[in-house]
Amino acid sequence: MKTLVIALALAAAPLGTPALACDAHCDEHGMTFIALAEGGTTRIVGCVDDLGPLLKRFKVHASPLMGVNIDGKVYTFDDPDVIDRAREIFTRDEPFTSKQKALEREMEALQRRQDALDDDEEADAAAHAKLEDEERALDRRQEELDEAQDRVSDQMMRDLEALAREAIAAGKARSTTR
Repeated sequence: MKTLVIALALAAAPLGTPALACDAHCDEHGMTFIALAEGGTTRIVGCVDDLGPLLKRFKVHASPLMGVNIDGKVYTFDDPDVIDRAREIFTRDEPFTSKQKALEREMEALQRRQDALDDDEEADAAAHAKLEDEERALDRRQEELDEAQDRVSDQMMRDLEALAREAIAAGKARSTTR
């Protein structure tokens, strides 16, 4: 079974608490996790089963670092070109953050309107039905956003794996596995 773990530590300071985003397909793909640390924040795409050992390596490293557990071996990379390419790959999901926040604001506003309508003893069934339609529309938009984000996340995983394998083949990796 192929195991892939890719992690980036791009901050000179020790890492803060990881912000996790577990990939729904981690078991079927056999991928463990991908992490990016920038300014003390760790972003993770995928499962986090083996997160601990690589984060320990990052805490003692003073420059940008990419760590990979792939095919049973752990490698580290500090080549600037590899790190820059990995950073570019990680930026691909940034548009989803603002879209998700906007959708959450709309959902919160709808909830407030629903609560107000529930408190209104004179509200009619048509008003309730209208808000229920709005809720279904927001739910559909959330599902579409989730599906698009999953597609981008899956592509990020494939691209980071390809980058790691290319860097290993080019001799830009140091094996830390004995």
